[in-house]
Amino acid sequence: IELGGAHSAANVEGKLYMWGAGSYGQLGSGTLADSHIPQAVQFSGIVTTFATGGMHSAAIVGGKLYIWGSNDYGQLGLGDALSNASYPQLVPVTGPISAVALGEFHSAALVDGSL
Repeated sequence: IELGGAHSAANVEGKLYMWGAGSYGQLGSGTLADSHIPQAVQFSGIVTTFATGGMHSAAIVGGKLYIWGSNDYGQLGLGDALSNASYPQLVPVTGPISAVALGEFHSAALVDGSL
């Protein structure tokens, strides 16, 4: 279980469920709507770990990092700070991701055991 700025997440048998505020797309549902009940985030594999930040979220699926939500400060790591993402975006990094952590406006991940 993880708690973000105004959203929550839980991994149940490899499926990620999220609920709470969705105004920045941090629930990963493809909309900006809030949810008062847990809803599954769609992935084509098993979620091994996940994190929630201020108004963004991330998950590791098959050694790849997916991230979504607020990108006001470039915290999604997609090369810009222009737009939020309401559904999971693949972060363009080389090597398997083993861990991820999110802060209020920043993100970090371990790639091949290094930051």
